[in-house]
Amino acid sequence: MIVGSIEEAIRLGADGVSVHINLGNENEHAMLEDLGAVGEECRRWLMPLLVMVYVRGLNVEQPVSDKAIAHAVRVAWELGADVIKTAAPKDLEVLEQLASYCPVPIVIAGGGKVKDVREFLERVSGWIGAGARGVAIGRNVFQDRSPVSFLKAVCSIVHEGLSGTEAYQRYLDLAE
Repeated sequence: MIVGSIEEAIRLGADGVSVHINLGNENEHAMLEDLGAVGEECRRWLMPLLVMVYVRGLNVEQPVSDKAIAHAVRVAWELGADVIKTAAPKDLEVLEQLASYCPVPIVIAGGGKVKDVREFLERVSGWIGAGARGVAIGRNVFQDRSPVSFLKAVCSIVHEGLSGTEAYQRYLDLAE
């Protein structure tokens, strides 16, 4: 459901807009129509568009296949995304392929709260190494015992190229 217009976003001073779609959902058709319309208006107004695309629905086989995630990325890109936020493929080679052919940045969603910070930082390192341009991990930052340390550790992977192990050590050093 569209709740605003691109013109309204411009009047409000927005730097971009986002659309969330779930492929495999019973409302997929309407979501795709909405995304197409918003994408067209964004191109017309030169407004950046973040598309948050997931494969979710009652009839979606779990776990979601890497092929389905790759299809979702392709759909988002073809319908006008300037940035795509999605779930990480399980196989990092699939993410490498997506990042190499997709002309817009892919940002990986962090999912639910993690129990093992080291393991999570290793995953982030793998995603960035495979070509993801960033991560969206709000819950994991806000719910950590040391949110600032957690965020700085993740930033050290994304912006400085630290490994997951190096970032974890930074996390521990900062959390003390």
